[in-house]
Amino acid sequence: MPHRVPHRVPHRVSSSAVEYRRVPPSTAVQREDDKPSTVRARLELYTKKTAPLVEFYRKRNLLHEFHGTESKVIYVGVRSWLTAVLPIAASPHAA
Repeated sequence: MPHRVPHRVPHRVSSSAVEYRRVPPSTAVQREDDKPSTVRARLELYTKKTAPLVEFYRKRNLLHEFHGTESKVIYVGVRSWLTAVLPIAASPHAA
């Protein structure tokens, strides 16, 4: 886990690292939920509570994963998959 660097705030969290972005000193306001200790706690909670569920469903072939960084791009894949596995998703009334 990276150490706090002045004038840098957490930008994106993954299971392996926190990516920091440079911000001007005058605008560097760090929210409580963006602090490295909070991010570390979230990652620990994910490891304990969520990761086991992912493996549980993966082993039973009940997990479908979508990868990407933009909702509008991922949505297309999610919608397509849901339409294939759930007929109700293809309904014109399903948004």
